[in-house]
Amino acid sequence: MSAPTLAPVRRANKVVVKFSLANDKRIPSWIPFDEAETETEGVQRRTRNSAMAPSHRLFAPASEVSLVRLLDDLDEAGYSLVSVKRKVCKHQNGKAAHKSTYHTVKLIFSDDTDVRGEKTPLETFKSLCAVNAERGVNVVGDLQSLLDEAFWNVVAYYNPHEDGVQGMVSLNLNVPTDRYSNGVLIQRHVKDEQGNKTGERRYVQPKFELLFTPQRDVLLVEPLRAYGEDA
Repeated sequence: MSAPTLAPVRRANKVVVKFSLANDKRIPSWIPFDEAETETEGVQRRTRNSAMAPSHRLFAPASEVSLVRLLDDLDEAGYSLVSVKRKVCKHQNGKAAHKSTYHTVKLIFSDDTDVRGEKTPLETFKSLCAVNAERGVNVVGDLQSLLDEAFWNVVAYYNPHEDGVQGMVSLNLNVPTDRYSNGVLIQRHVKDEQGNKTGERRYVQPKFELLFTPQRDVLLVEPLRAYGEDA
């Protein structure tokens, strides 16, 4: 990729990051389960959203993307993490029984213009952090590890209106490529033009990095540094 892919989304007051995982081994145990949506609630939500302006993709789907700076970037752009939930979902494509489900973790960030109800999502999240801090759990640190330990396939959308929110960025992160194995950075054999191993090994590298600027532009760029240099 010769130049950064930039997507201005400066009016978005909410950012939703959803991880999809084949199993729950990576998911911190403290993350609460989301209440299952009833069939009636699902119909109502789809009806509301279908009447609103359509979403548009920010850039073409990208694979093996590093997200190590995402939490810091969103904080610098004025967003606060207000909700973390997990869910077990069913595949809809008839996979074998042992592969019929997958797991999601949804992070919601808000710039405080999305405040509704007597108890805001931020207050609920702060309570979750406080309870886990007493147990010696670093909530933000655990989430950063989830970002650090893998490269991700990313699909990003901008929704002008979503459930009454005036502008929302949706980042869907799917099927991670491991950066670590048992806590050790992964290395792969270097191959020549004929596909034969040369005997040299190099650290697994991402194809892209996802950045969120203080001006609330989303950037998809080539890696800024070689991963593994600081290992």
